[in-house]
Amino acid sequence: MSKNQYESDLINSVFAMYACIMKVTLPDNHYEVIKINGIASKFFSNQGDGVAAINAMIENFVAFPFKKQVQQFLDINTIEERLEGKEFISTEYLRPDGGWSIANFVPHERYDSGKIKSLCLFIQNKYKDLKRYKEEQEHSQIQEDIAFALSTRYISIYHVDLNKDLFTIQQITKGLRNDVAEFAQKPQTFSNAIKNYIKIFVSDDDKDFVTEVFEKDYIINRFKKESNFSIRYKVKPNPENQVYFEIYFVNASKSQDENIMVLAWRCVDEVMQRELEYQKFLKLELDDINKMYKEVLKFQSNGMLAFDAESKEFVMINDAAYKIFDISLEASEKEKIQQFRKKWSTQNAKRIFQKILALPIDSEPYCFEFKVEHSDEKILNIMAQAKIIKSEYNKKLILISLVDITEKIQIQEKLRILSEVDSLTKIPNRAFGEKRISEILKTEGEGIFCILDVDNFKNVNDTYGHSIGDEVLKTIANTLTKAFRKQDLVFRLGGDEFAVFAEGIKSEREAKKLVTKFINMLAKEEFGYSTKFKVTASIGIAFRLLTDETFDSIYVKADSAMYHCKSLKDMQFSF
Repeated sequence: MSKNQYESDLINSVFAMYACIMKVTLPDNHYEVIKINGIASKFFSNQGDGVAAINAMIENFVAFPFKKQVQQFLDINTIEERLEGKEFISTEYLRPDGGWSIANFVPHERYDSGKIKSLCLFIQNKYKDLKRYKEEQEHSQIQEDIAFALSTRYISIYHVDLNKDLFTIQQITKGLRNDVAEFAQKPQTFSNAIKNYIKIFVSDDDKDFVTEVFEKDYIINRFKKESNFSIRYKVKPNPENQVYFEIYFVNASKSQDENIMVLAWRCVDEVMQRELEYQKFLKLELDDINKMYKEVLKFQSNGMLAFDAESKEFVMINDAAYKIFDISLEASEKEKIQQFRKKWSTQNAKRIFQKILALPIDSEPYCFEFKVEHSDEKILNIMAQAKIIKSEYNKKLILISLVDITEKIQIQEKLRILSEVDSLTKIPNRAFGEKRISEILKTEGEGIFCILDVDNFKNVNDTYGHSIGDEVLKTIANTLTKAFRKQDLVFRLGGDEFAVFAEGIKSEREAKKLVTKFINMLAKEEFGYSTKFKVTASIGIAFRLLTDETFDSIYVKADSAMYHCKSLKDMQFSF
């Protein structure tokens, strides 16, 4: 494969990763669509007012909580300031369908003064675990309505019942060849009519293809996936010098049991000619677009890799990928590739390649995560998406996108800690303790559950202040952790109450030993500033005796024992 072929394949594969690519020219805010996928194509023309396009995007493709964020990000009036000194800017947002997207602004052209002349907007749909919605289509109109809707474009329209193998003419307009029109009106079954039509009128090159399309099973299976489709084919030489025809298939069934469709024929020679002219135009524009996107690849915020699936050689590595793997951009290209190959090989590359190569061509991306350690001991968490594509030169390419998710994981960890750890004492909270004990109680084995309540804690707060009260609670938590074993679960129930679950404790003697150790350690602690005081606690202890014990049942027993302890003088724990 030549270098130019590789570049073409890479550009095509990169295109496929984006839902929308636009070029915006400043200061007139004119946009030009480079590429757009799916339903978004219904909302945008090929070019127009950039502000209107941005507003349409926000209105239709951004979830309500993120509209203001995306509005600020897409504000053309501030883009110059926000891009100053930067190669790109990006933002991530939620779509109305539940999936996530990321938008990137990349400068394309600049004036001699350095001001931005034009820039590119790239929108990529992210994460495999994003929701997908299937459009459902109901056929509420009768077949005649469908035929009428098609009549402005198609010169011959038929209603077909595949189950009964019958067809009726809906419309034959002026422009249809006389011999074809005469043939179509002969009484015959649909299957015989199609068979004879293909034999008489379809070119030898396309006979097999058209025959396959008109197989009943093929049509039924196709309609399960889409409500309509079309084919184009060449016809045999004729006096009208017509070459290409199109057949439009429309599912007109009102239920699954019906297999009814509308067929529409038209000559597409003029359409084909326009497409050829358009292809010539695209070819003229291709070099400029290629140059632009080579620069885009270089400055992408995501790391981008491309491999030859056969040789396993790197075809492309962008700057973001080098930065992710802690490789200096100042090094020569050869040195950078050597360093990258060495570091990539440590990421279980052989196993990853095997999984990627097992994917069907153009299937859903294969997702995996790994860690990269930098020289400053910083560790990055990387999420990768790999896709295998087939180039126009019949070569297999592996395209991998790398995203740094370190910050996202750190946020998730902070949220987890906030949900599981008591903010004052830094030990697990009740929610975590209850969840963990419920899990333990599902297994067999002995153990004790202790509930601790600080004696006269209200008087401590009233007499010495809440700051001293907080110090008491933190000391209690710290002392419990030290007194009990490393494997024991210590957590705060709330207020001045704490709990401990100790697995493997079978006797009162073992339980007394642990609890007494805590009581003796607490007795040594003094609190306050000028006036020193000590605190005591009442502890209720419950043994796990039943195999069907629950958190609630063992809590009630320990709580009852604790209040019994409080009712007695000079007793700090009770069973």
